[in-house]
Amino acid sequence: MNEEFYVGQIFEGEYPIEVSDWCTESDKYSIEEIDEKDGKRRFQIKEIPSLTPQEKEQQFLEDFFYIPQIGYFRKIPKGYNGLVEAMNTTFNLVSSLGYLPENTLQFYRIPDFTNEDQCSEEWLIANSFKNSQMTKEDFNNLYINCMTAWNKQEHL
Repeated sequence: MNEEFYVGQIFEGEYPIEVSDWCTESDKYSIEEIDEKDGKRRFQIKEIPSLTPQEKEQQFLEDFFYIPQIGYFRKIPKGYNGLVEAMNTTFNLVSSLGYLPENTLQFYRIPDFTNEDQCSEEWLIANSFKNSQMTKEDFNNLYINCMTAWNKQEHL
C-alpha cells in the first residue's frame, strides 16, 4: 500500500497493518483506539509526547550503570545478557592474558538531556570511548569497584 499517513488520521473498523509499521518505524507516532462511532471501532494516529529532560535522564539511568572514575557502561552490553556476564567474561580474558587489551570495553558519556541532539543512540555511540590497555592489577581494581557498586545498587 502506497498510502500517505498523518497525525490525526482516523480509521474505522480496522486499520491497515502498514499503519502500525509506519508508526513503529517512525518512533514518533502510535495508533490508538478512540471512541466508537455508529457502532464501529475507530483508531487514530497520534503523536507520542516527547519525554521531559528528567524522563530522558531516568531512562538513561535505567539502561546504563556508572562506574566511578571511568564512565557509564550499558547494563545489557551488546552480545551479553547483562553487565555481570560482560565483566565476568572480561575477567576471564584478563586472567588468561595477564592484561586487558585496549578497546575491549565500551564506555559512554552522559548526555545533556536538555539537548535533543544528544538524546539519541547515534550520539551515545559517537561519544563513547573504549578502554586503554590495563594491567591485570588495574583491571582487578576496576572489576572489584564495578561489581561492588553493582551489588550495592542492584541488590541492596
